[in-house]
Amino acid sequence: MGFFTFTYSYDAPGTLSELSFLDLSLSSVWMLLTVFALFLYRSTRKEEEYKYFLPFFFFKIILVSAFIALYVFYYGGGDGIAYWSGANSLVDLSLSDFGAFLKEVFGNNENIGFSNEFIVHGIRYPGWIFKEPEGYFVSKTAWFFNLISGKNLILTSLYFTLFSFLAQWRFYRFLMASFLKERTSKFSILFLFLPSVAFWCSGVAKDTLVLIGILGLSRFLLKWFVLKERKTLNLLWMIFYAWLLIKTRNITFIITMGSFVLMYLFTLANIVENKALRFSLRTVIFIIGLAGIAGSLIFTGANEVLNNYLNDAAVIQQDFANNALYTGAKYNIGINDFSISSLIIASPLAIITGVLRPFLWEALSPTLLLNGIEGLVLFYLFWKKIVLKWRSYFSQLMKNKLVLFSLIFVILFAFSTGLTSVLFGVLVRLRAPLLLFFVIVLYWKDFRVLNSESKATD
Repeated sequence: MGFFTFTYSYDAPGTLSELSFLDLSLSSVWMLLTVFALFLYRSTRKEEEYKYFLPFFFFKIILVSAFIALYVFYYGGGDGIAYWSGANSLVDLSLSDFGAFLKEVFGNNENIGFSNEFIVHGIRYPGWIFKEPEGYFVSKTAWFFNLISGKNLILTSLYFTLFSFLAQWRFYRFLMASFLKERTSKFSILFLFLPSVAFWCSGVAKDTLVLIGILGLSRFLLKWFVLKERKTLNLLWMIFYAWLLIKTRNITFIITMGSFVLMYLFTLANIVENKALRFSLRTVIFIIGLAGIAGSLIFTGANEVLNNYLNDAAVIQQDFANNALYTGAKYNIGINDFSISSLIIASPLAIITGVLRPFLWEALSPTLLLNGIEGLVLFYLFWKKIVLKWRSYFSQLMKNKLVLFSLIFVILFAFSTGLTSVLFGVLVRLRAPLLLFFVIVLYWKDFRVLNSESKATD
């Protein structure tokens, strides 16, 4: 079996071991047209940071090409192919019976795998993906791009990559325009050219939509509440990105919103100039705030989401740890149950794991080596910029809402992923979005404090 073929041939939905020559040709044409359009746009911009615009796009393209090659030629399938395969099934259904397609897309899919429109119309589908509402949503999102591309895996992946590229670039430009003191090349290079983010958050994948949702929601929360840009359009975009996160991975919505609320609670006391009083006020506000958050979770029913998440996390962790079907390098943070006391004890190691592991000596396989090198670079920067300057860092932290929000987000996100992943291969995929906010935390000195953010000097 070769690498390329003239027609796709796979034994079951979610498997693929060859790419089509036609798909490669059409995708090459799309690439030329897209690069030409981006080049024209780039030529109209005079800002210094636009020197990274096209290199960043090409970087994303190279990494998504590696993503496709890994899943097709190395794994011969997997989730990265199954989402696309599910979109193919939806395309077939929409062309066969559009009414049945609408019923399937907007109806209740609890009966997937037993009695549904795919079975009625004799269409094969990846059942394990469709049984998970979040996974099914990814296939639904990819349906339109699969339809207009003729079920072209490469081209559909390029569409996802383009939207991921634009989301990250818009967030980067937002930081440059509103928060950065000066345009520093070191921050720009690290923020834009992180291999993990470009690899895991570019193809037809849940992580791509999660990254787009996190960056979009964070940007409009900061616009609305910190920069006071309270326009109706900003509110509508905020609602859209919140919906996107809830549909793809609802725990990330809770983490993003929780990080923003906690950031505000900690910075409310900045108007008080007396240090002792300010510390006491922060403590009281934090306790009251936690009680308020807990009450709102119960009132809105979101506590059930958290309870279900912890229950699912316990099951997933044990499944990853004990199921022989899950292969690859594993880690253990020493947690045996998901009680509150156990979670608190395990939290430091879970957070370190979620941000920095696998360490280089844990990443000796071909698929993890780059992550090990990336983690080593991030650890060096963390030691240099924060550990060795911890007094200065924490004296400024409460005065900078962006950096504080980013730090809380990194801690909560890292705790969540480090706690449940067990497999390093799963960990590096799930935690990819937090690395962008970790870069913000590392380069805290480059971000200015807005006049309205602080009147106190810690």
